[in-house]
Amino acid sequence: MQKKIILSFFWLFSLSLFSISVPEYSLNKNKLKILDDFIEELISHTNYYEGFEKENNIHTFCLKNPSFKKNKCGEIKFKDRRIYFLGKIVEKNLDSYLHEERSNNSKKFGLKVSALVKELDSRFNEGNYSQKKLLGDLRKIINGNKRRVSDAIREEFYISQKYLSSLVAIDINSDILGAKIYLNNKYLGRTPLKTQRIYYPGKYNLEIKKAFLSIDKKIDLSKKTSHFFILKNSEGENKEIKKLTNLFKKNQRNIQENITTSSLKEIVSTREKTKNFIYEFKNLGLEDPDKKLNELNEFVAAFDQSKVSLISKEILEKENNLNNLLDAYDELETIDTSLKKRDLFKVFLSEGDKLLIKNDLRAEYISPEQFTLDSTNKGFLISISSEPINVERKIISDNLKRGSYQSGTIEKVNEAYIRAKNNHDVAYNNYIIAKAKAESASQACYEQGSFLEMVLCGGILNELGSGSEARAYEQAKYVLDKTPPYIKEKIYEDYQYRETIVKAKKNKDLKIHKINLNTKKYEEGEITLEEEKTFYIYSGLDARDINPPRKQNSEEELDKFLTQNTSKFKLSTVLNDFEKEDLKTQSSFSSLNEIEFFEDIEFVDTKNKGFFSRIISFFWSSEPKTTLSADKKSDDDIDERFLSVVSICTLSGSCGTGFYVKTDLIVSNQHVVDDSKNVDIENYSKSKFIGEVIKTDKYRDLALRKVQKKGTPVRIFSDSKLKPGSEVIAIGNPLTYDYTLSKGVVSAVRKLPSPFSAINLGEIEYVQTDTAINGGNSGGPLFHDNKVVGVNTWGVAQDGSGSRVSGVNFAVSYKELIDFLE
Repeated sequence: MQKKIILSFFWLFSLSLFSISVPEYSLNKNKLKILDDFIEELISHTNYYEGFEKENNIHTFCLKNPSFKKNKCGEIKFKDRRIYFLGKIVEKNLDSYLHEERSNNSKKFGLKVSALVKELDSRFNEGNYSQKKLLGDLRKIINGNKRRVSDAIREEFYISQKYLSSLVAIDINSDILGAKIYLNNKYLGRTPLKTQRIYYPGKYNLEIKKAFLSIDKKIDLSKKTSHFFILKNSEGENKEIKKLTNLFKKNQRNIQENITTSSLKEIVSTREKTKNFIYEFKNLGLEDPDKKLNELNEFVAAFDQSKVSLISKEILEKENNLNNLLDAYDELETIDTSLKKRDLFKVFLSEGDKLLIKNDLRAEYISPEQFTLDSTNKGFLISISSEPINVERKIISDNLKRGSYQSGTIEKVNEAYIRAKNNHDVAYNNYIIAKAKAESASQACYEQGSFLEMVLCGGILNELGSGSEARAYEQAKYVLDKTPPYIKEKIYEDYQYRETIVKAKKNKDLKIHKINLNTKKYEEGEITLEEEKTFYIYSGLDARDINPPRKQNSEEELDKFLTQNTSKFKLSTVLNDFEKEDLKTQSSFSSLNEIEFFEDIEFVDTKNKGFFSRIISFFWSSEPKTTLSADKKSDDDIDERFLSVVSICTLSGSCGTGFYVKTDLIVSNQHVVDDSKNVDIENYSKSKFIGEVIKTDKYRDLALRKVQKKGTPVRIFSDSKLKPGSEVIAIGNPLTYDYTLSKGVVSAVRKLPSPFSAINLGEIEYVQTDTAINGGNSGGPLFHDNKVVGVNTWGVAQDGSGSRVSGVNFAVSYKELIDFLE
């Protein structure tokens, strides 16, 4: 067992430290310091005395674990551990106390110290770390025998000097520089190595290693300390060449029998090991490099990177499971850099969906222009198309809250000042009374007795006059001076504000088609990507509120969440959800051209007029497709005009009707949307989405909003004149009864000032009708011959009642609508 090279310093340090005087036991501070240094050096050298380095002694254990609170090292002070080690030194030199020429007292001393040390170690081994009683007994006997203890220290000092002088240096060199050197399995350094006097003479196991070369020898430092070893004759290269050759042959057989990822990784690993071996062989200057390395060079050349790439592709092309294919890519990419582009995994995505879905799988994107059946017949084809985002916001709480804010301050008398003033006045009165009594007593004192008595009497009386009363008065005066007579008190005022808690939800449906080009298997399914968030919106909240709500959102934040696309999803997540989907359509075909599930889609003009032509035509078709929810009637049973009509509500609860004028534009009344930038919209199939107001005309009472959800636009009446008596139909959501159809006639077409403005800015053309129109119809279409002739807007109210006059209602004329849209 060897210690670090620091032991060379121990030798020099010990000589310099103890050359003048031998350490002795004394309670003198300086001598104790020398003694402590001596003990520290003794226990640092593990070969010197085995009792010092063992873990089972108090001192060594606590030195190595200074913060080991559990074992209570902190309770064993260093002076206690010093006593323990002094006992150890006495125990080690016990034989000198037992010689016949020594006195009985010396023998008793040695035996008693030895017994106490053994008992301390025994209890320590049992886990008893608190040994104050035994340590106290040991200190008592050592302090009572300082001379005998000093004798033991002196003997130990001379033994240590003899031991230090026996330490030897070691020099090791080799014909190969930089070889690692291990002595008794402990790393020393690299060749050439020269050490100081740190090793005890004796037999050691020496090992020298460099790459695949190594020598293991027994050396005796008591006979020879300088060694030179020839590593080039160790013939380690022959063993390594044979080992690598056999491993290559084995891996080659394995990959010929079964081409797998693991077998390829094994052979690539062997190739890299061999390349490193060849490099080291040449750098070490060993004999006959070309002859000895010939077979290994051939193996490396046989499995170069191009060969690895071919095998990688063959492994990938055999995979018939998408997840296994992706796992194989992950494994093989570590050894084949050409696989960074995963061309066996092709994905169809529109430009919008590329922004939505992050391609974390590094799949190859493919467009209709790039793809033909001839170009792709292996791997997997994935087509992903998304529907417009569906949104919904629901008010889950709408309550008035009470708040408070500071409206000002008022100046008030400080009660603390009044108390301080009273205390000051009382203390002052007490002080004046005490002072008067002292002066009176002092005068009487001076009039009698000797001079010395008068001096003593006057001093006592003066102390009485300037004592506790005076100090109390000074303290009360100080407090009064520091206390302001008036303070400003804050005035708070209560108020009410409204808290609206809105739960916003948006989702996007993804239609996924997966085709295994190897097995001709097809899967089709749908998954939904969802996001949900709660918003806390406050109106009337005073910025000065002393305890404002911690969570606050604006309507703009809510609108931004609903109008922006769903957050970017990973392609791996999309496919993983698709694999878990139970309601998938699955089918198999003998030929790719037989996959014809889009029979009604017209072929595009490509070379192959099979499935791929059809799927491209389908997914890149820009025509909107209208679907109905399961709880609605089929297209044959409904009025198709319903498909153009929507219900509209604002966050404040105002609701009305609107209708598509283009596939992504909806018109309604301005008074329905008011000042809201975004409104909630629901179509006939119960899809919910958000519309952003992009244009308003308050005088005409018209508003236009843009939507992502495509719809069927209405046809607008284009004749020059609408005749009175023409039959008209209104569609809307009166009094929350959605998709109500009411019938009437055109009573007249007349121009009137707008009822929505206090200032007359000109006349608006309205279609007057007796068609039943109520609250919720506002903004809905008025049809004649399935063409819109007006936007239902307002009705005549009875004087003072606020309710409408039956049969007198108005719609903004189609001419005004056309002008507004242009």
